[in-house]
Amino acid sequence: MRELKFAILATGNSVCIEVFQFIDPAPRPRDEEFEFSRVGIFHICVTDPNPGPLVKKIVENGGKKVGGAMDYSRYGLAGQSGVYTQDPWGNVVEVMSISLERVSSAGNALGWYIDTQKDKDKAQGPSL
Repeated sequence: MRELKFAILATGNSVCIEVFQFIDPAPRPRDEEFEFSRVGIFHICVTDPNPGPLVKKIVENGGKKVGGAMDYSRYGLAGQSGVYTQDPWGNVVEVMSISLERVSSAGNALGWYIDTQKDKDKAQGPSL
């Protein structure tokens, strides 16, 4: 991911909606046939002060972890983490130990992620 725009709608009780516009690389349509239940949702995120037990419950009920835990200490949020999961139907559910407002306002959180993706793109070389 090299460029994106996003907006965050946050409430007072830590409920947030993130809206992303992916610019580079450009979004592409799904290859599969139309699935009305999959249109427009990238993922949802829930906040749980201790994500481990919730992630374990997701896995025990047919879901899976997607990648490893994200350590938010790099943003000055020591002891905070998040993990992506998929429910049994393939929907992505992010579980964070801290509210999105705290992560988003902690300095260069999104910039660090974009820089990491640029490094991965350079390491992979040009795509054909």
